[in-house]
Amino acid sequence: SARTFDLKSVAALASSGPLRLESGELVLDNDDSFDSKLEIIRKAQKEIRAVYYIYSLDHTSAVMTDAFVTKAASGVKVKLLVD
Repeated sequence: SARTFDLKSVAALASSGPLRLESGELVLDNDDSFDSKLEIIRKAQKEIRAVYYIYSLDHTSAVMTDAFVTKAASGVKVKLLVD
């Protein structure tokens, strides 16, 4: 399930200072989180910026990689930072 936060709540919790966003959603379920990320990638029209701490040779990363490559091939600028 997801909780919706307003801009003021997100800014108060952010360790990086004020965030420029209109809304946010906290997704607690891993499967819902994965589905949400894929939907965001699939809906992107101009640019995707993603940061991952763990990105490995597994099914989940393969599906994400395929989604990133598909969007890049369609002309969307994709930036992926992996630690």
